[in-house]
Amino acid sequence: MHDKQTSLVLRCAASTALALSFATAAAKAGKPDVSSVDRPRLQRQLDVLLAVEKQGVGNIAASDAWRQVAGADVDALVQVLAAIDRAGPLAANWIAAAAETIAERAFRENGPLPLGDLKRFVLDAEHAPRARRLAFEWLKKADATAATTLVPGFLHDPSPELRREAVARLLDKAAAAKADRADDDTRRQIYRQALSGACDLDQVKAVKAELEKLAEKVNLARHFGFLTHWKVIGPFDNTGEAGYDVAYPPEKAIELAATYEGKPRDGQPRQVQWHEASTNDEFGIVDLNKLVGKENGVAAYAWTEFWSDRRRDAELRLGRDNADKVWLNGVLVHQADAELGVPLLHEHDRDARRAGHQHIDGQCRPQIGGAERADIAIDGGASQRGVDHPGRPGGGDAPGPWDHAHAAPGRA
Repeated sequence: MHDKQTSLVLRCAASTALALSFATAAAKAGKPDVSSVDRPRLQRQLDVLLAVEKQGVGNIAASDAWRQVAGADVDALVQVLAAIDRAGPLAANWIAAAAETIAERAFRENGPLPLGDLKRFVLDAEHAPRARRLAFEWLKKADATAATTLVPGFLHDPSPELRREAVARLLDKAAAAKADRADDDTRRQIYRQALSGACDLDQVKAVKAELEKLAEKVNLARHFGFLTHWKVIGPFDNTGEAGYDVAYPPEKAIELAATYEGKPRDGQPRQVQWHEASTNDEFGIVDLNKLVGKENGVAAYAWTEFWSDRRRDAELRLGRDNADKVWLNGVLVHQADAELGVPLLHEHDRDARRAGHQHIDGQCRPQIGGAERADIAIDGGASQRGVDHPGRPGGGDAPGPWDHAHAAPGRA
């Protein structure tokens, strides 16, 4: 295999959080005009919904299109769900609401759902996790027994929401084993199996607590694949939040030996350069205040790299108090300029990583005051084989046991 270079950049702002708002459609769908589904016409209406963007772009046309889609026959349900695969966050809200209206009407009228199609949709990991979850919920409501048989296969599913079902099943199994006075080895084996698929923080913590009662330690940083070794540079000027859209030198090229003009200190010029940063925090948290100083109106960048033996999908999970941007291998894959506060492991972005070395760059804009921290932590989802973090002690160019994402500049 030929190694390839990859990079990821992150830009964020402290005391700022990204929150996704989920729109709800207020209109009520009428009955479909015809009993059979006019699929080309339905697709045209879905295309209108797919064009919805931020700040109300496309909303007027979407209102009528939503009514038409939501009024479609239940046989169109899977076609509507599949449109979520190509939808942005806002368009996905419109389409999901229409799909839910179709399904709810079928349940209310005791009409049959296309259970075979829904089952195939759930099992197709190429579809969007949100859409698969909706299909699974309807399948479970219509045929709980059939849905239950699918759950064990979700343990390592790409969809965190479906994984959660499988992990919950194993936690119940472990609790039942304890009630039946099963030996420690039996329970330990069940919890290990649950941990292998767990990626939601509450479930991971629950498994960790039980395993530690059984004298087995759990390394959360290793489990989540947190990036714990970074290069950090800053502070750059972000007075009045004006720096978020300024492309400082680290956004143009990563030159670790370079020195740049930073934010002036007390009216005097200040030079900034890259510094090593690492953390032993179990959640991979890096305190930017300690690295760039406790100042308001500043921006900082963080960079790191990892190695992957093959191309694979990855989930970036960010926890921080600020606006940010993230670049993976030079491509902007995430940005959030809202200062709303996002807890660790709350925000997810899925990206494809190629084989070889990967580079992550991040920009963060923390607004720092008193003892407040500006923290960044990025992971690649649950750890995977064939991925290593060269920046950590003992890391190298050979595959290792960790799945890591590496972040570059981050606005502090």
